[in-house]
Amino acid sequence: MGRLAFVLLALLAGCGGGTTTTTHTPTGSGGSGGTVIPPTPTLHVIYPDTIANPQGAATGLSYGAFTLPTASVSYMITERTTTTTQDTWTTAIVSSSELARANAGQDYRGYAISTMHTGTVSATATVPADVYNLVVFCDNILEDCVYSYQLSATY
Repeated sequence: MGRLAFVLLALLAGCGGGTTTTTHTPTGSGGSGGTVIPPTPTLHVIYPDTIANPQGAATGLSYGAFTLPTASVSYMITERTTTTTQDTWTTAIVSSSELARANAGQDYRGYAISTMHTGTVSATATVPADVYNLVVFCDNILEDCVYSYQLSATY
């Protein structure tokens, strides 16, 4: 009789209205389990085509700060001057930790550095997760730089 009661109790416990949860932890190097599909990277526009205020000769400006995960960052600077003299500039994506060095004219680490360009310049770089700024240094000796800028990231 004791054994019959134990079996009945075991059956009743398994047939109750409760929810049974099972988990599956994949092991091995593949097999017939499902395939994990990573999310498709998405383009994020940080700055649409924006006309900058005239920038003084031999000065630098930064646009940011913006926080990114590991991402592919692209920028484009387009000259908008109305004079016959072309503007020249140096551009880069710089982490906030390097920004003070860049603004002080010291050596700095940056991404997609482009030096002494005129007309339109564009560059792309893969950056690790951090807080960044787009920096533009007007390399003109006398005249202001007049330009527009765009910045986007894909992650």
